[in-house]
Amino acid sequence: MTLNARIYSFIMWGLTNPRVLSPSSTLRQMIRIGVEALPMASLVALSVGFILAMQSSTELGKLGANAFIPDLVSLSLLRELGPLLIAIIVVGHPAPPSASLVPAPASPTDPTDNPDASLTPAPAAAPNPS
Repeated sequence: MTLNARIYSFIMWGLTNPRVLSPSSTLRQMIRIGVEALPMASLVALSVGFILAMQSSTELGKLGANAFIPDLVSLSLLRELGPLLIAIIVVGHPAPPSASLVPAPASPTDPTDNPDASLTPAPAAAPNPS
């Protein structure tokens, strides 16, 4: 089965099972990925645009083509670098602790369950007052 067929079958399975792909959780995830990553994506695009303009202005200035710098920066960010940078930001965006798929380890209540318990010395016995 090809990758496209697997993706299509998963989407169709999710649409027919509302517990799996509910509209509310899908919308919540879209907002989390899109809206919460917007400030960082804007900052990265702005800084890369400045760097690209500064680097290209020296070479294009030698050729007398300074008028093409805004076109160069806007087209290169929109077509080439923009999707790559945004994908990196979205993938690296940290999830809140409640959204983690891995449960947090339970703290041991029994001292014998603690693997580090054998490394700590036992407390000294209190002297007998009698």
